[in-house]
Amino acid sequence: MKNRKNALASSARVAFDYAAYEISPEISAELEAKAKSLTDLGRKETDHVFQLGALLEEASTHIPDGTFGAWVEARCNITARTARNWRGVHRNLGDYRDRAVALAIGPTVLIQLISAPADKIEAAFAFAEDHGRIQVADVKAILAGDDVPGEGETEVDVIDLGGVHGLKAMIEARTRDSRTALLRNLLGLLEIFSGALTEAERTGKRLKKSRIAPKAEVHAYQAYELLSSLGTGVGPQGDGKSTMKVGLPSASRWKKVEALLWRLRDSTNWAKVDGLETWLETVVIPVLIWATSKEKSPAWPLPEEPSSSRVAVVASSSGQAEIEYDDDDDLNEEAEEAETEADVSDPVAALLSATRGQRKGPGRHKLELVVN
Repeated sequence: MKNRKNALASSARVAFDYAAYEISPEISAELEAKAKSLTDLGRKETDHVFQLGALLEEASTHIPDGTFGAWVEARCNITARTARNWRGVHRNLGDYRDRAVALAIGPTVLIQLISAPADKIEAAFAFAEDHGRIQVADVKAILAGDDVPGEGETEVDVIDLGGVHGLKAMIEARTRDSRTALLRNLLGLLEIFSGALTEAERTGKRLKKSRIAPKAEVHAYQAYELLSSLGTGVGPQGDGKSTMKVGLPSASRWKKVEALLWRLRDSTNWAKVDGLETWLETVVIPVLIWATSKEKSPAWPLPEEPSSSRVAVVASSSGQAEIEYDDDDDLNEEAEEAETEADVSDPVAALLSATRGQRKGPGRHKLELVVN
């Protein structure tokens, strides 16, 4: 288990030097209690966000100016920006708490409303009450002053909108929903494996595959299907009259993620019991962290194959291409709660190898897209 702390470093709390900020032992103890309360709340449902905001607001009164962000990131395992958002929900939307809970309004919708004027907040809640739900796109339309369906009007689903705008809206909606579902399942896997390793370290007992496999296999199956779908395009056949599905390039890192998910979907293909924890620590968890990272260019955690040709995405001459990250989905709040038959001496080989009982590998006969 010696590598476990490194494998889980991105999700572990770190020490905070209270003495350096001249915070008394009494206040330090109170802040530690609040930090524990914050982490114990776990899953961020509607009412939890208000509770979290209140706890953070109370904690902020005991922390010197300019150090609150450092404290929450060290002790609460959240970013300073997230903490500000939750405090904003508590401060600015506290009067709407009961209505928000009754309507099960998601945290990301609430965050969109933090700085909204009272009439826009009322309009958003009225929309939620009329339709039984409200999404971030609805809030953005309300805040922008765009028309929303009134009483007696029929709301047209994007799947029925015509023209170029309708086509674009339909594709974006489908892609967004699939991406969100994929990330939820990846985060579910990360939570299951990280939690199992932490529990094994705490108890000193060997991790048992049978305890985590049922839920992990479901997450992995769904994540594999979603990633395969998102990564599959259509290319022309040689005769120019027919088409063929085009999968992810074989040398790409997302292809390795896809291969790992294929392996995780059947626990008989996991690492042997005596190497399971090492495999999870050095291959599975690092790859899942890479796949769910919100950094613009997270470092690939596994050794690159010397013979692999990398796929480069080159910006057009009109300007450098950038990936824009949106905050439409608070993926962490949707993360669900939750061992193997391969040699893991070579992490990359272990990731992609065919193992006993493994079904036909993903995309073996797909036409691969080559990017020059």
